Amino acid sequence: MEVRVKSWRLVKPIDCHPPPSTDRLHIVPLTVFDKVTTNFHAAVIYLFRPPHAPTSNCHLERGLAEALSAYREFAGRFAADDDGNPVIVLNDAGVLFVEATADFPLPFEPSPASLRFLPSNDGGDTGDALARVQLTRFACGSLAIGFSSHHGVADGHATGNFLVAWGLACRGIPFPSPFRDRSVVAVPRDPPEIRFDHRNTEYYFNADNDGDSFPKDDDVEMIKVHFTPEFVADLKTESGAPTAFEAVVAQLWRAATRARGLGEGTTTHLMISIDGRRQTSPPLPGEYFGNLVLWAVPHAAASDLVAQPLRHSASIIREEVAKIDSGYFQSFVDFASSGAVEAEKLVPAAVNGEAAIWPGLDVASWLRLPFSEVDFGGGPPSMVMPPYVAMEGLVVILPGGDGGVDAYVNMFDRFADDFRRYSHCF
Repeated sequence: MEVRVKSWRLVKPIDCHPPPSTDRLHIVPLTVFDKVTTNFHAAVIYLFRPPHAPTSNCHLERGLAEALSAYREFAGRFAADDDGNPVIVLNDAGVLFVEATADFPLPFEPSPASLRFLPSNDGGDTGDALARVQLTRFACGSLAIGFSSHHGVADGHATGNFLVAWGLACRGIPFPSPFRDRSVVAVPRDPPEIRFDHRNTEYYFNADNDGDSFPKDDDVEMIKVHFTPEFVADLKTESGAPTAFEAVVAQLWRAATRARGLGEGTTTHLMISIDGRRQTSPPLPGEYFGNLVLWAVPHAAASDLVAQPLRHSASIIREEVAKIDSGYFQSFVDFASSGAVEAEKLVPAAVNGEAAIWPGLDVASWLRLPFSEVDFGGGPPSMVMPPYVAMEGLVVILPGGDGGVDAYVNMFDRFADDFRRYSHCF
């Protein structure tokens, strides 16, 4: 089975929207939220089957160029200003656009093979592109659209808005303009009020465990777990959780802890992404383009997670998520702007050099993100999925096609079968 690249080029914005500045080299400084996030490309893969698969690559390319006219950051490049601070240069250098074909049929299971539907970083003139697109057409008429963008430019919410705008542009429908003023989201107080321990959350996290090390010689398997609407309802009842997200994460946390066989005295944790658009004062519009995410970090003794009912893990999650409110976001801004990060050479917790989140999980929820709302003219996608990433402990949760919930969970091979079994056990 092979994916063949037929062509590639850089797609630049069409000037059908007013440029952000008369200066073509206008720069956008990165905020403390942009700097604290992961330093790599995040990606999503869409699968369209006939009759919903767009048939014209030119049509998709034209819509992309129009969407970029309002979201110029994706067509820009990273650089440093005169003081050495990271910025995005709005130079309209372009988004990498790759056309490819595949000689095998759909569907396929989540695996490293999914990376074939994303443009590779081949360096040269395209290696510094902040966004990349690959259209892969199959003989059956299906289409895979792989999109990746550097996380320092935008979080999942903002990226989803862009993808929806791309679809609307392809359909000739006006799309909302993004809110692009990053200067209003990270204004420190004078004097600062740092009320939380940001050194041990956003900038590094060191779980207090019994010294167990993770198995470094195992391959990582991406496991897709589907929870039907009926099972999600049972989880909510069993856990007392008010939301499907909380109930599902509590279940996955317990299942992963059991499957890994974490020892007595081990403390496990979650890193749960929290969107700050509703946490700022006043709240920012949903169209804000950039990063505005912090993390709730619940901890629990592994033995308690396994021995206690699901309500125990759900209550720990609920309590920690509730702490990440507007006061917490503002405290983070004050700390991150204080100079302590640079003076102490702190490293963002999101920058993990290990092969695992061990002994915890890093949870990203796509349940409220607009990824599934993308329509390029033929209707909704047949499937939306994250690509394979070789890091154990990553979890992505998104809507299931039947109204339930899908979870993509990365586990070491030796734990995969047990995790599948425990994920549907109370």
